[in-house]
Amino acid sequence: MAGAASAAGGAGMTISGGAAALGGSLSTAGGSGGSQIGTLGQPCATGAYACAGHAQRQQIACVNGVWAPNGTCPVGQYCDSRAGADVGACAPIVAACVDAVGNTFCDALSRVACGPDLVSTHKLEECVSQACVAGECTGVCTPGAKKCSGNAAQTCDDNGAWAPPIACVNQACTGDGLCSGVCTPGTKKCSDGSSAQTCDSTGASWGTATACPDSAPACTGAGECGSPPSCSGLAASCGVSGSENCCTTVTIPGGTFNRSNNAVYPATVSDFRLDYYEVTVGRFRKFWVASGFSMIPTGAGKNVNNASDAGWDNAWNVYLQGSTSTMTSALKCDTTFQTWTDAVGANEDRPMNCVNWYEAQAFCTWDGGRLPTEAEWNYAAAGGNEQRVYPWGATAPAADASLAVYGCYYNGTNSCEALDIAPVGSVLAGNGKWGQADLAGNIWEWTQDQYSEQYQANCNNCANLTSVGNRTVRGGAYDYDAAFLTSTERIALSGSPESRFNNIGMRCARNR
Repeated sequence: MAGAASAAGGAGMTISGGAAALGGSLSTAGGSGGSQIGTLGQPCATGAYACAGHAQRQQIACVNGVWAPNGTCPVGQYCDSRAGADVGACAPIVAACVDAVGNTFCDALSRVACGPDLVSTHKLEECVSQACVAGECTGVCTPGAKKCSGNAAQTCDDNGAWAPPIACVNQACTGDGLCSGVCTPGTKKCSDGSSAQTCDSTGASWGTATACPDSAPACTGAGECGSPPSCSGLAASCGVSGSENCCTTVTIPGGTFNRSNNAVYPATVSDFRLDYYEVTVGRFRKFWVASGFSMIPTGAGKNVNNASDAGWDNAWNVYLQGSTSTMTSALKCDTTFQTWTDAVGANEDRPMNCVNWYEAQAFCTWDGGRLPTEAEWNYAAAGGNEQRVYPWGATAPAADASLAVYGCYYNGTNSCEALDIAPVGSVLAGNGKWGQADLAGNIWEWTQDQYSEQYQANCNNCANLTSVGNRTVRGGAYDYDAAFLTSTERIALSGSPESRFNNIGMRCARNR
């Protein structure tokens, strides 16, 4: 085997090969020679090859029984002196050994030792749950490994150290250290304006929606149940005593009844909530201050009992006022009977009037509710299957305001004045079966439905959701006579849903 033409070394250079490079005995091989130990110029087995010195590039060969120079390995190669190899042949240097002669380097997660010949290597150990860095096992984790730190994911870096945790946003950190799922375990959200959901322990899904209690019927943005926004921080000043929460609501148990007390028109409604009181000026003022009329999200205010109800339609936004100043002007629809005042005044507990249908729906949606369907309103006023003639029962109202605010009797003059619009809940005797005040009289109330002369057939939580046409109002008003106080009376006042009237306001329903 021939090497380069020139030779290095001379007499006295030690022949090394095989295990001798690592401190063992010398075993040369190749050609017809056997084993021989010696130096250049010393006897050897003719035809054998070996390496000169300790891990040198010098090759030597046995010529005529004497060790002689045989060449120099090219740059990047060393003379291979490993036992069992083609001893004396040139072999590529292990690149990692160039700077690690006699030391160690890393091969993935293994510590590897270099032989003195820069060609031989052997594995020292596998770095278990650590990284191999500069030939040493170090750190506390295997590079690329993942784990959870609370609800945050961590990845082991190349040095075997855990990188800073990265929070799983709206997801859960699972056992494999990955963020997955749809929500953060334990977090809450509102499924609608009056129900809350909690993310399960795996982050895979939101739990079943839980209705907020009647005492705290509105679900806030944080997924917590509490007072509706319109009564947050508002004094309890409604009802006969003037000390009731103006947002008091109650769950009305569902059932089957006859619409307008007519057996031809049966209907079924599921459980729902209906506020005790008509929306007051004070409550509407909170909406006005929050500019609520310009920030109703699409789909909000959906009736969960009616699969056909898609909630707020952004096409309705054009019917809302774009600023508090334009809203303020619009609410002044009647200089004599409008209840709105630009500043807090004597009308705060009177029902809000001069609002169009879209503003009424927007207010109730913003407040965590919605307008009631006509069937729900009728069910509450009729006392369910009691089929009451009036919300309070069968007794016809007298020519006064003892049972209802109507006929301009409330102020005692029998001539219509602004003071004939009473503070909400002023007539306790006229309350309905479930405690609602003014279901008859004071002001008409918008319902969700478009008006139609004929009721819908097969009414199971039904509502006439056609997006055009006049909406149905219910309940009579301060300036209407007794014939309009019955639970059966239903009308559509002339004008479109964007029209305003001094005798129409609203009451909010809420999902249960």
